[in-house]
Amino acid sequence: PDWIPTEANKRWTAAIDQLDVTVNGFIDEHQARSARGETSDTLLAILIASRDEDGKPMTRKQLRDDILTLFFAGHETTAAGLSWTLYLLSKHPDVLARVRAEIDAVTGDRAAGFEDIPKFAYCAKVLKESHRIYPPVYLIGRTPKADTEIGGCPIPKGSVVQLSSYVLHRDPQQFPDPERFDPDRWTPEFEKALPRFAYIPFGGGPRTCIGERFAHVESLL
Repeated sequence: PDWIPTEANKRWTAAIDQLDVTVNGFIDEHQARSARGETSDTLLAILIASRDEDGKPMTRKQLRDDILTLFFAGHETTAAGLSWTLYLLSKHPDVLARVRAEIDAVTGDRAAGFEDIPKFAYCAKVLKESHRIYPPVYLIGRTPKADTEIGGCPIPKGSVVQLSSYVLHRDPQQFPDPERFDPDRWTPEFEKALPRFAYIPFGGGPRTCIGERFAHVESLL
């Protein structure tokens, strides 16, 4: 338990305290700017300025939790996804050559920018296929709020159900020759024919990852 003062727990608590100091410093700085009438288009400034249906701002804890979520979930998962993508490209020089050719055709000698995103059609397919074979989040947990049943299997309230995107993405019924790295499989027709939850690198339903679009742009660039 976290409350037992073992050396590991003390290090854990100290690390959390340090994160809180850092993130709360970000919040204080932005709130001070806002109080002075200064405007900013940073994500934190947008969160601070947001209001719910009752006109109430986010609490300090909500701001802290959202920033930490973006700080970690938006960093580690994208890094893992890119690592697996580079690994797959190293194993498939023909795909790598096409990636290089598309980048050269779109950007030449300049750095890629946001306006180039729609032009990286093949690179986007490579990322989709990489996320299929090696999804950065390979287990997704869900907890039912009430007793329920799925496929004849009773699932009690409060239990944890683990969904494996790693397994789903290797279903030969949906992905022929599933072990093969084939970015060209991602045609508009193929995607349209996929069942809704056959491909879930960012989860699915109401709890789909809020950073999916951000991760897509970040990874492509």
